[in-house]
Amino acid sequence: MLSRFGIYFTILSFWPAHLICQALQATTNRMAQVTLFSSRSYENPHKDLAIDCQLLGPAGMTMHVAGFWDGDSTYRVRFALPIEGTWGYTVTCNDTTNRRLHGIHGQINVQKYAGSNLFYAKGSLRVSANARHLTYGDGDPFFYLGDTAWEITWKSREPEMLSYLADRTRKGFNALQIVVMSHQFFPEYGVRNRYGADFFMSKNLSQLNPRYFDYLDRIVQAANDSGFVVALVPLWAGMMQYYAQGPGSRTLTVEQSLLLARYVGARYAGSNVLWIVGGDNEYFATEKRDFWALFARTLTNASGDDHLVTVHPKSYRASFDFFDNSDTWLSFHMYQSSHIAGGAFTWRGALTGFYNKNTKPLLNGEATYEDIYNNLWQPGDTTQVRSFRIDATSVRQSSYESLLSGALVGMTYGANGIWQWDTPELPGTHLPRYSAVEAKNLPGSSHMTILKDIMAKIQWYNATPAQNLLVDLRSQEDFVPIASSGLRIIAYIPRHTSWIKLRTFPGAGLAYYHWINPSTGDSSLSRQTSGPLFFTPPDTSDWVLVIQKSETYAHNDLNAVSSFLLEQNYPNPFNPKTIIRYHVPQDASVVVKVYTVLGKQVATLVDDDLTAGSYSVEFDGSALPSGVYFYRISTRRFTDTKRLLLVK
Repeated sequence: MLSRFGIYFTILSFWPAHLICQALQATTNRMAQVTLFSSRSYENPHKDLAIDCQLLGPAGMTMHVAGFWDGDSTYRVRFALPIEGTWGYTVTCNDTTNRRLHGIHGQINVQKYAGSNLFYAKGSLRVSANARHLTYGDGDPFFYLGDTAWEITWKSREPEMLSYLADRTRKGFNALQIVVMSHQFFPEYGVRNRYGADFFMSKNLSQLNPRYFDYLDRIVQAANDSGFVVALVPLWAGMMQYYAQGPGSRTLTVEQSLLLARYVGARYAGSNVLWIVGGDNEYFATEKRDFWALFARTLTNASGDDHLVTVHPKSYRASFDFFDNSDTWLSFHMYQSSHIAGGAFTWRGALTGFYNKNTKPLLNGEATYEDIYNNLWQPGDTTQVRSFRIDATSVRQSSYESLLSGALVGMTYGANGIWQWDTPELPGTHLPRYSAVEAKNLPGSSHMTILKDIMAKIQWYNATPAQNLLVDLRSQEDFVPIASSGLRIIAYIPRHTSWIKLRTFPGAGLAYYHWINPSTGDSSLSRQTSGPLFFTPPDTSDWVLVIQKSETYAHNDLNAVSSFLLEQNYPNPFNPKTIIRYHVPQDASVVVKVYTVLGKQVATLVDDDLTAGSYSVEFDGSALPSGVYFYRISTRRFTDTKRLLLVK
């Protein structure tokens, strides 16, 4: 049957094991599942049973995933098949006498996905050929814009979770970092979610409660259907025996940890996830490195070896401090620049990772959180003199410093109130002023939308750090991150910068440049003569400076104001609002209208005499039904039309 949680099908318990079941239906890159019913019960199915599924697809393509217990006599196998055609599968079990779990065969008819979800259409994440960024399965670059909602898994209810995802979808986020259980609390039976399900069924911590995972299933599926990859942390490092805080502290043994890894890997094998192993800790000791390597391999083996893996380090550390290219299970590096305004490790960690001889893509997976106290705690609880609430400017600074210094996977945002999922019933630590429901509206999250838009336009995946281009500056800050792609230079100018002087492009004559406001996205165009480039920011706020070689400027789709340009709306698909940007190279009368596919006008967004520059306008489709629409810009000399998709 088809449900909101993917494509599900069941092998009925009375079918003889040697029969081939009728052909079942699925679509590419979407989670599908086989359900089986055991003929007998087991004392601890997590430990006593090992269920595996071998899948054989067109052109000899194979996949292998583990199955898992889902309560009572129910067992499931989940997977997502990447190519269309007929697939066959065989389910086996270590208890070969259980003929309802062992020797089960079937076929799946897989159709190509035809919707607008980019992951379902393009495939799950991969590492780029140059090992600098991530791509979709089809090779197109993927900019990771993540949010930390670590404790949403057990502290939220579904309506507020869905509202949060809708907000983040509108703002262009596409990655969600969450823990399977908790990264703060470890009660006797594990945490209990808002639907009354404990994480463990017994105090020995080896019996996971499948009913706890029902709500996590809903979170993961809702996020996937909204276009997110879910970055799952199966086990926070401090909750494993090697990190015990003293006698009586509650932690999992190696065996219990690996049972958890296999279960989580199997349960989310068909979901669009990546694995974050460890959590906010160090991994210097050999036994710790060996354990997390084994933990990661257990996860990936259970999930079909088809999901990326990274490691979450402690503050001011990176995974490359502990693991390198010999650790083939590690897909990309992560560093944590920590929760401090203007910390130097933000850019030093990125530069170190970029120039590390053991090249892997790099992500700043946990930076300063908006509205948290600087260095986490209120005045009096820290030795730091400057203790204040982190504002959106500091969030922007850490984000641009990370990206332009070489952390080209993308950026992870965080907000106090959301990362700990503060609610009246389950208040957060670290003194949040706003609940999770309220904190989603903090301004920094909208500024991440602009950051993602800018990075896409400058083709961030081609950029390299270029600090050598800085000649001099006058600023209250002592670091200005700069990157270059050869055709363009981009620099983040921190607030209270009076001027900056850069080296010109080699052999360049004239160069065009933009000042882009990172909190609004508004930009302007000017020209600069040859020689060293001297710039004075428009005001004392922070700014993004983009410089383009003049001889290639007309061909650059960044902000081609040397000619008329109508950009693709963002986001697209959208619900209910989207932004349309356009560029006018000279004074002109400009009209922007929206039409149905039959040519009926539904909105006039602009009808005005404009001076040369870059503009944006919001289109609100609240009063319109879902569907395809067209928007058109018209002047006396220029007309262009593009398509937009409203999905409610």
